[in-house]
Amino acid sequence: MVELNSYGLSQMIQRSCFLVVLAVFISTLTIFARLGQLPLRDPDEGRNSEVAREMQRSGAWLVPTYDGLAYLDKPAFYFKAVALSFSVFGRSEAAARLPSALFGFALLAMLFAFCRREYPPGTASIAVIIVATTPLFFAFARHVIFDMALAFLVCAAIFAGYLAEGAEGRRRKGWYLAGAAAAGFATLVKGPIGFLLPTLVLGVFNGLDRRTGPAGSSATSRRSTCWSSLAWYYPGLLGSRAFAPILRTTGSSRSRFTDSRTLRSAAPARSIIMGW
Repeated sequence: MVELNSYGLSQMIQRSCFLVVLAVFISTLTIFARLGQLPLRDPDEGRNSEVAREMQRSGAWLVPTYDGLAYLDKPAFYFKAVALSFSVFGRSEAAARLPSALFGFALLAMLFAFCRREYPPGTASIAVIIVATTPLFFAFARHVIFDMALAFLVCAAIFAGYLAEGAEGRRRKGWYLAGAAAAGFATLVKGPIGFLLPTLVLGVFNGLDRRTGPAGSSATSRRSTCWSSLAWYYPGLLGSRAFAPILRTTGSSRSRFTDSRTLRSAAPARSIIMGW
């Protein structure tokens, strides 16, 4: 009986190891294989890569430009990641897509670590394989676009919020702080959706389970999200005069931040962040 149990345990370990190796292989294949083979696709890949190229060439890391004009449709976080990739690996299709690929691979690693806390390694590996072979996932992981970086940070915020509900004391507060920071950085990637989405998911989760959630347990986590995400809106809060010298160095005579319509449209989002 002992020999049978030992044999069964050995088979289980071998099966788990096989699934882990298979998950790593499939993830690497779907995300990195022939990453730079296809030319950049219009309009998103070409535009985002050009903004990053101008940032890397000019060294203007604060205000992104497109065709020499200030380009403030999106925060600069993702453009900086692509520009850094250009600086290290040179300007190519593979280098432009590498940040999205790394965020995608990091998301799969985080998914495995999260599932491993709740389930056996084999189950965590199967979850990774399912996500890695989802067409929309590996398509965005191989595209010069913001969505994979956003997905990684939003999932990090949600996972941290979930783990916080299973912890107590300082660990609970630490998980909520980590989740709030991830939501703040997600806001730096693509705007208010970065903190609205994890807040909605965790709010529904805590409501269904009748938990207090972050709203009732840590005001510090809300302040962390506020200050992290405020970095994008800071130019608008300062006003056009304070930012005019920086914008002039980019060759733009008129920024979208100096447009009163843009300031009015951004005001509700800033109000939500400041009030939250």
